[in-house]
Amino acid sequence: MKIRPELKLIADSLKSLKTDSIIRTKNLVGDLGEYYCSQLLNLILNQNVVEKGYDAIDNNGKKVEIKTRRTPQKNLRLILEVSILITVFILN
Repeated sequence: MKIRPELKLIADSLKSLKTDSIIRTKNLVGDLGEYYCSQLLNLILNQNVVEKGYDAIDNNGKKVEIKTRRTPQKNLRLILEVSILITVFILN
């Protein structure tokens, strides 16, 4: 069986993202949302990926909950393209 080069590229990319701890669970969209939020908002991600109540801490020590949702595009020609909605909650 011949493996398509595109699939190998995806597999290699996922492996690299896991090695760099960008993908930390089986929830790819959630992990990417947490990573991008942490980079954009200078947050420190919780080391415990199953921690209840918060995903990161900001510079002031406030807990932050990050929610990420994937919404497929309606245009069938762009079936593989997706939008990602990220919502950030600052907790006291």
